Amino acid sequence: MRGVWRAVYGDNPEHPPAYSRDWAETLREETLAEAASRHLIPLALDSFEPGDLLLFAVNDNAPAKHCAILAAPDRMIHAIESHPVAEVSLVPWWRNRLRFAFRFS
Repeated sequence: MRGVWRAVYGDNPEHPPAYSRDWAETLREETLAEAASRHLIPLALDSFEPGDLLLFAVNDNAPAKHCAILAAPDRMIHAIESHPVAEVSLVPWWRNRLRFAFRFS
């Protein structure tokens, strides 16, 4: 999402913390959602539209650490490790893991 932010607004609004594969699990905090809340408009989980940022908790009881941009009501754009950025269906597996939604201002 940092690349999208830079393309739309310019420089990053803040420097992200150091990255590790388990950063969210280790901290047990909603670091990604808190950062998004500082710079984007929080949305109810039933009111997002194409262009909005979605945050998912891939594992049960874990903080949200995966993000996507909604491309259509039933499609999202995201990337996963070892795969390119792709537009995919927003299937029930993803919908059940949706924790936060934000709008770019």
